[in-house]
Amino acid sequence: MSSVIKTTTPFISKDLLCEALDTMNIHYTIKQDNIITELRDYYGLQMFVYSQELGRYQYQHDSSANGRFNPYPWGMDVNKWGNVSNFLQAVDTEYQNAYKRLEEKKLKEEEERKRKYLETQKQKIIAKAESKGYSVKETRQGDKTRLVLVRTHY
Repeated sequence: MSSVIKTTTPFISKDLLCEALDTMNIHYTIKQDNIITELRDYYGLQMFVYSQELGRYQYQHDSSANGRFNPYPWGMDVNKWGNVSNFLQAVDTEYQNAYKRLEEKKLKEEEERKRKYLETQKQKIIAKAESKGYSVKETRQGDKTRLVLVRTHY
């Protein structure tokens, strides 16, 4: 039997998918592009298989795990997940959370890189101005820094 269960998020990143499974305490192994979970069905271990054609991971499972058997006789934790659809919704939620954490991390790194660049530029400007005989006064206006170069002639 087969079934189609759609998630709102395509699983395109192996790292994010593994992070989602880690958060859910699902043990898995990685073989080539496949992520093999500890969950079992009639056909054996359930897994996320990477489709080169689609560019994303798809979950391979026995559709009987969708609730026809209660409890599912081959190892799907029905009490915890209910069925495959609920399991994939939980994976989807954790995948999105992992993606948000990654985006926040990238944003912080970009802000830090920008702050370091601005500080380096400021130090270069101050050094060049002082070498030409100017004194530098720094003023802040909100989140902006203004450098005022002053040279006194007698």
